[in-house]
Amino acid sequence: MITRFKKKLRLAGLEDRIQSELGLSTAASGWLCRLAQDCAQQNGLDLLSVRADVIADAVFWQLERGGHSALLDQLAEENPLFANRLISYRNSRSSKAA
Repeated sequence: MITRFKKKLRLAGLEDRIQSELGLSTAASGWLCRLAQDCAQQNGLDLLSVRADVIADAVFWQLERGGHSALLDQLAEENPLFANRLISYRNSRSSKAA
């Protein structure tokens, strides 16, 4: 029971971090984090153990890897701060791949 509470608390912290860093609403950051966490778990990873300074990149990576690019693009259309951060992430990934 304590472990479950700690996990929920860490997920809430992740949601808060994503909300403030990407300028999302509470609802949007909640579903985005839960979806990213589900994708990470399918790949055998724990998104909640990622360092706070790279959490947005980890969320983007998990969602892109999980085939949810269209959802990210849709959020980017509605939020300029999110769009800029997503473009920055994608540019950094493409430059690393080159």
